[in-house]
Amino acid sequence: GYHAARKLLEKNNYNIIGVTDGINGTYNPIGLKIEDLFTHMQKNKSLKWYNDSSDLTAADVLGRKCDLIILSTKEFSVGEEVAKTIQCKFIFEGSNIPLTKGAQDVLKDKKIIIVPDLLASC
Repeated sequence: GYHAARKLLEKNNYNIIGVTDGINGTYNPIGLKIEDLFTHMQKNKSLKWYNDSSDLTAADVLGRKCDLIILSTKEFSVGEEVAKTIQCKFIFEGSNIPLTKGAQDVLKDKKIIIVPDLLASC
């Protein structure tokens, strides 16, 4: 996810507002400093203690309103319950099969466009 975030910032001037490590998450509607996050993750192997909002769960962050979510997680790590909270326009699968079948069905019903890992990694 780090490299995708850097490219979105550099080439498209996107604002990265939320990041998770699969368990913990952090969110800032103004934007996060990706290089600081990367350094923290390298040192601590977790987002825990990154900032005041780093006590959020991954599900808390994924449920925040945004334009795009990039899922760079383990296989089947986003299930149906989390999918029900997602409020974005697009999901890019940055890893192999991050969504369960139930999550895919929920997101399709919500008309969220899912870009599969094969296309998203190009």
